[in-house]
Amino acid sequence: MIGCGAYIIWTGKEDNVQTNYVINQVRIKVNEMMLFLEENHKAIATDATVRQTLQKMSENGDVRLLFAQLDGRIIFNSAPETPVQTIDLRTSLHYDLYDSKVDKDLFKIAFPVINPETQTQIGNAIFTLPAAFVIPKQSHQTILIPLFLMVICLLLVFILLWFLRRKINNDTIRPIQKLKYYSEAILKGDYEHKAEYGRMDEIGEVYAMFEQMRLEIIHLNKRRDEQDKAQKELVSNLSHELKTPLTTINAYLEAIRAGICPDMDSVMEYIQVMQTNTHKMTVLLDDLLLHALKELGQISVHRTEQYSKELLLQILKPMGHNVHTAGITFIEPAEIPNVLINVDANRLVSG
Repeated sequence: MIGCGAYIIWTGKEDNVQTNYVINQVRIKVNEMMLFLEENHKAIATDATVRQTLQKMSENGDVRLLFAQLDGRIIFNSAPETPVQTIDLRTSLHYDLYDSKVDKDLFKIAFPVINPETQTQIGNAIFTLPAAFVIPKQSHQTILIPLFLMVICLLLVFILLWFLRRKINNDTIRPIQKLKYYSEAILKGDYEHKAEYGRMDEIGEVYAMFEQMRLEIIHLNKRRDEQDKAQKELVSNLSHELKTPLTTINAYLEAIRAGICPDMDSVMEYIQVMQTNTHKMTVLLDDLLLHALKELGQISVHRTEQYSKELLLQILKPMGHNVHTAGITFIEPAEIPNVLINVDANRLVSG
């Protein structure tokens, strides 16, 4: 487009330069007639042969000639059908391109006729000729071709811009809008919409990372739900476990108060059961603390080697009293193995 514009400007300047040489072209065309006028100016008014020669030269060159003296009287007119006797020298003489600009079909210009002997002006020769003879007709083809190319370039630019807009819309804007939709769905708690993109380019990498993030959120959400469920179950179990020893302690206290125990040995046995249940409640409260520590990632297990018989009796004895209290017969095992085991006694009892 820049090249075509520069060519049009250069062509316009070239036409202007050619127009500046119009006068020189007219001089070349009428040079022979001017020489004849200067050589035979004295005989023009009286010699018919000179006049006929001028007439013939005018007809052959397709040029109309008016020869006027310095006072404005016409001595020779090559177009007798339009007789002219005198002219106004102030309005009829033009030594520039004025008339050619006023009338596009005819070009009128005057040249002074000089006496070759005295080198003084003796009159004026006014030539009228078709403008096409001296002014080259501008070829519109040289301008139309660059204009046509500029129009094609503009159309190509608009087509390329349309394709670029479509490509940006399909490859960038729409995928980002879909990603925005997926993000809003995740914010609303809907994790089931899979972010899919068909190409592995920069946008595809963003989609892949977004999909990994979605799967990680789903995993973390499931873990959170599981932890919430486990926490609720733990609180429910601990509440039940705390209720049982409290009920046992209360029942034994009521029994002692009612005087059911016949002797001190029975009272001491009841007190021992209450101590066992109190210890169990302490262990359950420790479990609550351990659960809190687990949530903080600070739970710990300390295993030591212990004999199994004593450890199992600490579990079975309170259990037997609870069963007796419920009115159910509890049969203790005849023999409990006594071997070394590597356990955390507090964790085992609380389980």
